[in-house]
Amino acid sequence: MNRPHTGPSPGSPTGAAAMPSRQGADAQAHSAEFRILLVEHDADDATMVRSVLAEQGDPRFTVTWCPTLTAALQHLGTEPVEAVLLDLSLPDCAGMDSLRQIAARHPTTPVVVLTGQTDAGDGLKALSLGAEDYLLKSELVWNLLARSLRYARERRALHCELEALREHERLEHEQAAFARLLSRSHTPVTAQMYGAIELAEASPDLFAELVHRYAELLGTHLNQQPRPGEKHATRDLRTMSDSLGLVGAGPRDVIRIHQDALRQCTSTVNDTTARAMGNESRLMLIELMGYVLAWYRCQAIGIDLHATAPAHLESSASEKEE
Repeated sequence: MNRPHTGPSPGSPTGAAAMPSRQGADAQAHSAEFRILLVEHDADDATMVRSVLAEQGDPRFTVTWCPTLTAALQHLGTEPVEAVLLDLSLPDCAGMDSLRQIAARHPTTPVVVLTGQTDAGDGLKALSLGAEDYLLKSELVWNLLARSLRYARERRALHCELEALREHERLEHEQAAFARLLSRSHTPVTAQMYGAIELAEASPDLFAELVHRYAELLGTHLNQQPRPGEKHATRDLRTMSDSLGLVGAGPRDVIRIHQDALRQCTSTVNDTTARAMGNESRLMLIELMGYVLAWYRCQAIGIDLHATAPAHLESSASEKEE
């Protein structure tokens, strides 16, 4: 396409306000805004796509143009869009890697691939990598492009809902497995004889304090992005394992403390954040269990860790042993 570029500069949104529709302003005011990120290195092609989207019809498309993948990822990080129109011949990322990067960083955003190649091979490969559709630039008309974008948005939304349902079912199964593990023993007398009474029953105040401390630890490390080389979570988990070992906490105690603390941390966040926190916290639970086990091994070979115990934990541990 050799038409001279006369369109707006990259990064600036355009829509009915910048490119008037054939319908009147009243119709535009009542149509829903559909935000599109156009990732296209060629200014003439970008102008052509914008011109097509500016034609009459509903929804009203608002287009932001980014000529590079770097600019597109920066925009997606700050401004949500309904869909991405992606050219695969970008100066800073050639081929399918641009699609992979957008899909990996913004999995809920649908991508429609634009191609100048008549060979369907690239389009089919793009679909296999997560694109919702692929369109030939030479065949773009408003009806085709608008329908593709609308369907892409609906399909991606449905896909995300199904994934959320699967994740919810998986979490329910996991919680049920924890519940079975933590269910009351059928031999309470034997458990009492061998000192296996759960910490929540033996010392409710101490249990509540440990839950509070662990919830603070989870909140600190699940809500921040650690810098490379930082191991604050490891240090804090080791300190927590010392406290758990000193009061004689067993595996059920550790899991129950983790569950109650995680419930506190996720009580005020949305479902997506809660799922992410749950996934990350499982790794912390595994690490914590490993440190508790190491603590008991140190005790078994005669290394005295009680000297570093806080006074209130030492007294609580003594109460439980009695």
